[in-house]
Amino acid sequence: ELDFRPSETFETGIRKTLGWYLANERWWRSVMDGTYRQWVHRQYGAGAA
Repeated sequence: ELDFRPSETFETGIRKTLGWYLANERWWRSVMDGTYRQWVHRQYGAGAA
């Protein structure tokens, strides 16, 4: 047995996750539309993304 105990319940974890996505919409939208991948390519080269 690993004796693992999560630091969050599912409810508190999902609330924090949803809160993060709501607070960071600009970032995840850029990931979804490819803008972030383009930025990574410009910063680090073709093999990074």
